[in-house]
Amino acid sequence: MPDRVGKTRRAVTAAKFIPPLKQLVFCGFGLQTLWAACLVRQHNIDLIATDVHTVFYGFFGVFCLFLALVFAFAVRSKTERDYHIFDMSALLMMILSTYLLSDFIPLDEMLSGWIGAILGSLGFSWILMRWGQSLSALPIRKSVHCILLAYTFHFLGFALFGFLGSVASIVFLFLLSIGSFFMLRRSLTATEEVTQGAVYYDRESVGSFWQTLAAVVLYGFILGMRSEFSLMITDPIASLVCQIFASLIIVFMIVWLFGAKGNLEFSRIFQLLLIIIATGFFLYPFAEGFQRELIASLFVVGVGLIYMLMWLGLVDIIRHSRFHPFVVIGVWGACYGLPRPLATLAADLYPIAGFAGNEDYLTTLSLMLVYGIILCTAFLLGSRPHGQRPLLSSLSAPLPLPELFGRIDERCCEVGKSHGLTAREIEVIQYIAKGRSKGYIADSLFLSENTVKSYTKKAYAKLNIHSKQELLGMLGVKD
Repeated sequence: MPDRVGKTRRAVTAAKFIPPLKQLVFCGFGLQTLWAACLVRQHNIDLIATDVHTVFYGFFGVFCLFLALVFAFAVRSKTERDYHIFDMSALLMMILSTYLLSDFIPLDEMLSGWIGAILGSLGFSWILMRWGQSLSALPIRKSVHCILLAYTFHFLGFALFGFLGSVASIVFLFLLSIGSFFMLRRSLTATEEVTQGAVYYDRESVGSFWQTLAAVVLYGFILGMRSEFSLMITDPIASLVCQIFASLIIVFMIVWLFGAKGNLEFSRIFQLLLIIIATGFFLYPFAEGFQRELIASLFVVGVGLIYMLMWLGLVDIIRHSRFHPFVVIGVWGACYGLPRPLATLAADLYPIAGFAGNEDYLTTLSLMLVYGIILCTAFLLGSRPHGQRPLLSSLSAPLPLPELFGRIDERCCEVGKSHGLTAREIEVIQYIAKGRSKGYIADSLFLSENTVKSYTKKAYAKLNIHSKQELLGMLGVKD
């Protein structure tokens, strides 16, 4: 009997961190992102004749914008059979792109580079949107779990790719595109029937996201400008060290979310990762040899983690909006991809003749990019617009529906007065009961976060409670 109980406990513990086998197919999302990362960022494939990175993400942004407009204003409904035809076409584009961008095809390098980059971006855009559609059909905690695991595979696979030769790299990319396709098809049949979450994002509230979208645009511009650094990773050991570091960060996030029942603050984590990238920009011109390789690898890790974090936010928005998944992902893709070619053009026009390429120019550009990241962080540090729900807040305790907010205000006044709460303390618990963060409450009431914490502590003491869940129970409001 003790052995059986021990096995049961171990099984329950493992289930917290590893989803059921049928949900592991959703980790194929990591194969898709890994395919693009290996295609445009690694040295194993000869891409010298064409700036594939810029062309790829430029057309990625164009195609995302096109799909967002089509599904927002033209397409009303599509059958899965219609989608399957486009899925197959996208897979063929990715396979052909991999072949065209190899050094085995007897075509002009410039021509094959452009055609390969464009086809790759089109196929990648479509399959990526389909993955977003599939992941957003899961309950939010399961989808976040799968995305985190998918990116663990992504980083470890990227480290492996650095040790492969040219032929093995091409085969690896073929397998990634095919594996992602078949796992996508399987995931679409494995999704559960999940009810639509409470709607927080619609045509009226979409304008409140201007700060986040502006930060994404600026971030995409910075990524385009960084092409002047020639951050090519040629040392697989440096890449391996950084990719393992990234995987450990994700493992910590999984343990924190699903073991310790913690939550994620989207903007704070985004800011921390931007600081890491800014540090890499600042140090890169002064480093040499293995140190420079290590900084370049760390930069790639930071970009990958931010990309993962963006996808966590996208899935959360899709679950709580009235928009088609392609519209949400398309708008983000346009903001993320379109600034890349504009930034590359600006970087090409900026240098004075005879100045480009030397260390002074590299140092100047480095400081410019650090300044850009500071501005990007400032957008995210800005106060959140009134009424905007924090991204990923569903990972913590469930929020009450907006329709209950009037009832919450009434009950807080009744309970607060009966327990001797001050007017300010009642205001604070009203916000807490609606799921607002301490930062949001501080901005709304023109207080510091420490003052909000003090009011919360006093209110909880008077009510003889210790958590928001107990507060909602006392108010008689269901999540």
